Amino acid sequence: MFTSILNAFSGMLGFSKGLDVISNNLANLNTPGFKESELQFRDLFYRVGLEQSSGQSDQVGQGVSTGSSRTIFNQGNLQNTGNSLDVAINGNGFFVLRKDGQTFYTRTGQFQFNTDGVLIEQTSQAHVAGSIDGKLVDISLTGLRVNPAKPTTEVKFSGNLSVDANDPNANPPQQALELTTKVIDGAGTSRDLTIKFTNNKSVTARSWLIEVRDATGTVATGEIRYQGSGAPEVGFNALVFSYAPANTPATTIRLNFGDPGSTAGSTGLSGGTTSTLKVDTQNGIAPGSLVDASFDEEGKLTLKYSNGQTTTGDQLALASFENPQDLTLKGDNLYTAKDGQAKLVATASEKGLGKIAAKQIELSNVQLTEQFTNIVVIQRGFQASSQVISVTNEMMQQLLDLRARR
Repeated sequence: MFTSILNAFSGMLGFSKGLDVISNNLANLNTPGFKESELQFRDLFYRVGLEQSSGQSDQVGQGVSTGSSRTIFNQGNLQNTGNSLDVAINGNGFFVLRKDGQTFYTRTGQFQFNTDGVLIEQTSQAHVAGSIDGKLVDISLTGLRVNPAKPTTEVKFSGNLSVDANDPNANPPQQALELTTKVIDGAGTSRDLTIKFTNNKSVTARSWLIEVRDATGTVATGEIRYQGSGAPEVGFNALVFSYAPANTPATTIRLNFGDPGSTAGSTGLSGGTTSTLKVDTQNGIAPGSLVDASFDEEGKLTLKYSNGQTTTGDQLALASFENPQDLTLKGDNLYTAKDGQAKLVATASEKGLGKIAAKQIELSNVQLTEQFTNIVVIQRGFQASSQVISVTNEMMQQLLDLRARR
């Protein structure tokens, strides 16, 4: 009977520890990236004897013990957050973090840039690792907060310059055509250039005189000509000039009216007294400040600037393990690997690793209904074990009472 008490007591201890594991699962029901645990139960040793009458062995169990808890690494649901630096792993892998000379691994992708422009995990403040040619690096905004200006080198035109329009020698004289376009000078400053087109057909058929002005005056003059087909003429299809406003480096700008013999750019056809020539594009870019940073599905940092430009930065590093059960939990949803533990470090979508889900987080994989079911089993098991102790105690008391009557 003493054995039954010990067996029941081991059961109560085991169920109590099981409740600890369940309560921790439920407490982290809303913890992003949390992975639930389950307690491993196993029977203890057996007392083996020989039954005299039958000659068969007699095996009596000696209770239950609890092994280590097992982490369930099933994928949690993904939830949109709208935060551009929130990321989740859709598939296999862990984010790699580094802090105080240690390397950590996590499924929680709530990141932000610190005051030094280094990407960190919000709770632990650990640096988030990126991967460059297989080497771990910090993901940083150093040199990326501003998108540099790009001076204008070419302005392209489209539309038609009517051979009968803008003729100063007409009766009455027609006004010259003027177009205004913005260009970026050598210092990255946006400038307005006015381009004046004067019909020069009285001197040369299908010829136009060009004058380029900025706020200070005329900066360039030239001539363009068109063939009978309306396509620009060889040697007269562009105006190239050096543009150097005060205290700025000089840049060379090309006013491009199309390729000679082609009507894909501007044309010089008959069109009455109205010309439809317009500025099509200019390739200058003003300086821009960083307005948004996010990650794509391959974990590449994507940076957007106020000037409309987009560039990419470092790529998130991901790690996977042959046996993730060997990882050690350190709190804050961080894991550490044992010395020599086999692992693979790569980037998203490589070598079996998952993709990155931008502006999302992975929720806890704790299943509420399953945990409630486990609570009922634990409670019933604990009650049954305690009942065994009560019954055994009554039996022992009855035995002692019999002895007292003698």
